[in-house]
Amino acid sequence: QRPVLQRQRRGEPAPVSGLRPVARRDGPALHAILGPSAESWLGLGPLGKEECCHLALQWEKDRRFWAVEQDGEALGLLYLAPLAERGGGQWELGYALRQDEQGRGLATWACCLLLDQGFASGQVQRVNAFCRPDNRASRRLLRRLGFWKRERRLKNGCLSFDRWGRPCGQDALEYTMTAAAWQRRRGALPV
Repeated sequence: QRPVLQRQRRGEPAPVSGLRPVARRDGPALHAILGPSAESWLGLGPLGKEECCHLALQWEKDRRFWAVEQDGEALGLLYLAPLAERGGGQWELGYALRQDEQGRGLATWACCLLLDQGFASGQVQRVNAFCRPDNRASRRLLRRLGFWKRERRLKNGCLSFDRWGRPCGQDALEYTMTAAAWQRRRGALPV
């Protein structure tokens, strides 16, 4: 049983209950979270409710996926997993929030909580995040967290789908954060 991760904002109540493992009951919520952003975030085509219920069932057993929860409802999804092809304690961070929950600081709060746990475990030495160059909100979030952009643009770094549903690659920007940089940056964050 994976724990629920919780932390309160300094001087205020937490904006959400915490992070918890994705559960099968999250299928409909995943549809609201991933429906509009599945193509850009997961490299999947548009997801229906049935596909999201199937993903929730799969991810329930997967320690990499976390739900951002408020009052028992999943408002967002986070992903933290090792980058096996890179080794050496390198991990990947991913995130998505329901559109009506964006812009309130929830992604910053939730990513801070998950990064705190990951770096504290000792297994995570570096976290990488990838986003499309046109995803301004994602780039701002990563900079706010203290990630820095690597000096390369990955050709076909994000799998996407064209308007006919055929897979195609899209360029991606790679951002990175080390455990030492996180420790220095952590005190400057508002959560």
